[in-house]
Amino acid sequence: MTRLREMRQSKDLMVIELAFATRIHPSQLSAIERRKLAASTRVKEALCSFFCVSEKEAFDEDGLAV
Repeated sequence: MTRLREMRQSKDLMVIELAFATRIHPSQLSAIERRKLAASTRVKEALCSFFCVSEKEAFDEDGLAV
């Protein structure tokens, strides 16, 4: 399980709720959580801002969730 998914679940959020809050498509968010898709700069910024973490805490150098 990725840290991103852990953070979402710790806030009792479903993917659709986090997607709405961050303006990221739910299927894109799900793929990012499963490390099937690298996050763009905008997506990384939105998620890190939402969870109040640094990019290094949530993503590796390739933009994949850690």
